[in-house]
Amino acid sequence: MLSDIAFSDYKKDDIHGVALYPATMVAPVQKKVLKYLFEHADINSIFDPFHGSGTALYEAASLDNNIELYGCDINPLANLITKVKLKGVSDYIFENISLLEKYISNDNIEEFGFRNIDKWFRADIKRILTKIRFAIIRIKENKDRLFFWCILSSFIRKYSNTRNETFKLHIKKDESISRIKNNLIENFLSTLRYYAPMFKCVNKDPYLYKEDVLENFLKFNDNSIDLLISSPPYGDNLTTVTYGQFSSLSLYWIDPNDLELDGWELNSYSAIDSNSLGKSRRKNNISYYGINLLDPYLRKIDLRKQKKVINFF
Repeated sequence: MLSDIAFSDYKKDDIHGVALYPATMVAPVQKKVLKYLFEHADINSIFDPFHGSGTALYEAASLDNNIELYGCDINPLANLITKVKLKGVSDYIFENISLLEKYISNDNIEEFGFRNIDKWFRADIKRILTKIRFAIIRIKENKDRLFFWCILSSFIRKYSNTRNETFKLHIKKDESISRIKNNLIENFLSTLRYYAPMFKCVNKDPYLYKEDVLENFLKFNDNSIDLLISSPPYGDNLTTVTYGQFSSLSLYWIDPNDLELDGWELNSYSAIDSNSLGKSRRKNNISYYGINLLDPYLRKIDLRKQKKVINFF
């Protein structure tokens, strides 16, 4: 089926490069796997219970626009990115980009802030992001407004004071912060115009759930989904990819009215991680049987590592 899964030449200059997101699937791999399955099985529905930035769901839709798409993720940024990829933009996207540019050029600026905003953003960048934020809010077309937020999320990360080489929130050194070149507006607008045509290719109305997947599974009847494909998160937030920390700065800037929020997501920078990757490490919900199963392996490692293994399970 697959002679090569490295795809080292894949540059991610397609729709999957529209927004930064941690540990994404390799799109050409998903496409080949799905194409093979679609050709050899009767598949009318697909479910990704940890959809992330929507790579698998998008590739499925690009192969068969009639297939029913279901996805779940606890991260509201993942929910936003996937929704935009699948639902696309309006026919008036370029008019709305021009309108957005006009709103941004307005010298009036409204006040905006959140906890530790001055730690994570240089004053001039904070001012530009604030102008862009309120300009996007003024766009009436829902699809295009969500598209603008999706693109902006990557620029929020790029122009922040956090180090780019890690998904966790770690502050850059002062000299690195001072070297950030503030060409945010030009880069943002040119990126909108570059990606906009890609979002007219697939227009789907997926069933996307922003919730705990264990609760989400209860909504499905037995044998109601033909294909399940996913790459789930693993372990605890000390040892794995911190999707929540990566997403938090963007989520603080995006208008809450355009996000799927349950009220707890912005309580802290790590709230999403603690709820999606094992929750509190103080809790041990492994059964007596489970502990006995692990015991031979746990006895071979030190106590600190034992706790990580238990939390993983």
